Amino acid sequence: MSFFEKYIHKQCFLMYNLHMNKTLRSKRRGKTPDNRKAVFYGTMWLLGFFVLLFLMLIIKSYITMKQDEKELKLLLVFDDTYTVRVHNHRTGETTEMKLEEYIYHVVAGEMPLRYDTEALKAQAVAARTYTVQKCKSIMGDKAKCCKKGDWDVCTDSGCCQAFRSTEKMRLTWGRHYKEYCIKLYNAVNDTKGQILTYDNKPINAMYHSSSGGYTENIEDIYGGDPVPYLKSVKSPGEEDFEDYRTTVKFSYDVLADKLNREYGTGLSRSNLQSSLKITEKTRTGAVLSVQVGDKKVTGRDFRRVLSLKSCKYTISFDNKYVIITAEGFGHSVGMSQTGAGAMAKRGSEYDEILLHYYTDVKLQTIGDLP
Repeated sequence: MSFFEKYIHKQCFLMYNLHMNKTLRSKRRGKTPDNRKAVFYGTMWLLGFFVLLFLMLIIKSYITMKQDEKELKLLLVFDDTYTVRVHNHRTGETTEMKLEEYIYHVVAGEMPLRYDTEALKAQAVAARTYTVQKCKSIMGDKAKCCKKGDWDVCTDSGCCQAFRSTEKMRLTWGRHYKEYCIKLYNAVNDTKGQILTYDNKPINAMYHSSSGGYTENIEDIYGGDPVPYLKSVKSPGEEDFEDYRTTVKFSYDVLADKLNREYGTGLSRSNLQSSLKITEKTRTGAVLSVQVGDKKVTGRDFRRVLSLKSCKYTISFDNKYVIITAEGFGHSVGMSQTGAGAMAKRGSEYDEILLHYYTDVKLQTIGDLP
């Protein structure tokens, strides 16, 4: 028992004894105890007890937090061979970080820490590979850099990769904070410097939350030429993912108005059902094109307009609503994070996971680059 706990227990004991002694003295003098006073003193005693208990918990939590920070500071020592310039899109600050420390914060933001360690390792390698191809200090003039400014990467997940700060980790993980920090550090440190390459060059290691059962060829989703290592593969085990299947409903009037404002079409409640249909899909179910009135739009753009979870969706109609059901979460290209979690749970190691989702690639270290 800590000093503070002992002190609070002692104070509660003294307050209780004080009240009981007053009651006993009153009885000995032949006085009838005042019930109102008894209730008042009892209430004050309980209130004092809970206030002191609350203070004790706060103090104990603060001491534990400081002890954890001290222990983690000694443990979390990151390799400083390579650095990366990171722009914080919220604060506007750009700082130079150790590459491995940056990957630590990226994995914290990109993958749930309840996943098996092998899945976290796969995510670390994918995130490191994605970063290295953008890093000027490593790739020189070949670096792709962040498109938003004069830095390597930013913390905006819509542009580069997610980034979870230490403060956000502590707030999000709560009592699991220390456990998850150690687990995360080991996953990053055990894969230190490892990246995926194709033809001795870092690949564009795209990844997403859930593919809906199959990943997609990059050219089907984004257009352009095929990429040898970003091919459609099966991704089993995703069915347990909470966002594997999502459904949204729109009233006829609301959807017609939304699509008219976006595409300038003449849709109305009466003609919506006959004027809206999916016209082309990939063999694995991703929508390639949608007919919206007299316009043909890409499945990806239709997804953007309606904020759908993925490009794998169906459209149906009932008497009141247009019902759109999507499977998966994200663009479905490259590694499925949920699929990686499922593979790790079944016993696959991180290299097996990576070589499944990125075809014909090699696992190398940054120092092996020409």
